[in-house]
Amino acid sequence: HYGPSVRKVEGLLKATTGAKLPNYGYSCVDVCDIALMHVRAMERPKDSVGRRFIGSARCFLWVPEMAKILHEAFPDRQIPFVKASNEEIQARANDDPSLRYIVVNLDKRRELSNDESCRRLGIDFRDPRESLVETAKFLLART
Repeated sequence: HYGPSVRKVEGLLKATTGAKLPNYGYSCVDVCDIALMHVRAMERPKDSVGRRFIGSARCFLWVPEMAKILHEAFPDRQIPFVKASNEEIQARANDDPSLRYIVVNLDKRRELSNDESCRRLGIDFRDPRESLVETAKFLLART
């Protein structure tokens, strides 16, 4: 069983040709960077005690954009990356309650600042696009 981020990648890899994707997205980060943040926070108590840090690579990716990255990385899989209209997603949400979270987040871009994490913990975040492809390779190796 995987967490929601890996399940999202798994879903994109399994999407059928012709599928249309909702236009919502995430501020992304590689899980290895989150682990490193924890280690650095313990190593640097003067910079970290009593503080909260944002774990984000300052890279917001829309779901169709993620699918296009995977489509280009794995052209033999024919991963669809066409964006659905918001009306299509809203209509599908009437029959599928799991889409209601997506409906309220359609076209909303929420970017997070990692300035404190970089400055106080010395984190140089990986490019989430590379992490996305690496996650897909991991999943494909298990099928």
